This record gives sequence, C-alpha cells and structure tokens, in this order.
Amino acid sequence: MSVTIITGAIGAGKTRYCIDQIKKMHKAYPQNRMIMLVPPHYSHVTEHMLISEFGGTGINNIECTSMEKLARELLTGAEKKLG
Repeated sequence: MSVTIITGAIGAGKTRYCIDQIKKMHKAYPQNRMIMLVPPHYSHVTEHMLISEFGGTGINNIECTSMEKLARELLTGAEKKLG
C-alpha cells in the first residue's frame, strides 16, 4: 500500500492528477482498493468527478472519503474485530 500527498494552489490540477493516477492504477490493478482522501467540503464534488470518470464508486474499488469519515470507518472496524 502506498500513500501519495499532493499539494498545490487552487486550480493547479491536483484533482485531475489524482484521477488520472487512479485511472492508471485501476487499469493495472482493478482488484486493488483505491481511496482518494479529500477535505470534507470537497468530497461531494470529487465523488461526482469519480462517477463521471468510472461510472460509479465503491462497486469498482474506488472511493472518495474525508479524513473524518475514514477515521470513523477504521474505528468501527477495529471495534468489531475487538468486540
């Protein structure tokens, strides 16, 4: 598993770059889960971009989530394993 942090000014093409990279990785490894981590206020917009690029999310192992949502998912999963 790898993590890439992309930074840049507004309009610099960060989202487009990420979607292009996800497209490349998905083509090479369609079974791998890919998560695009975005600020909470941008998740809806990014989700729409992913849907238009890939025809949906979740069903093809590609997700868009915020840090808060990811943390909640991880904590819930850990509780289920421990409980």
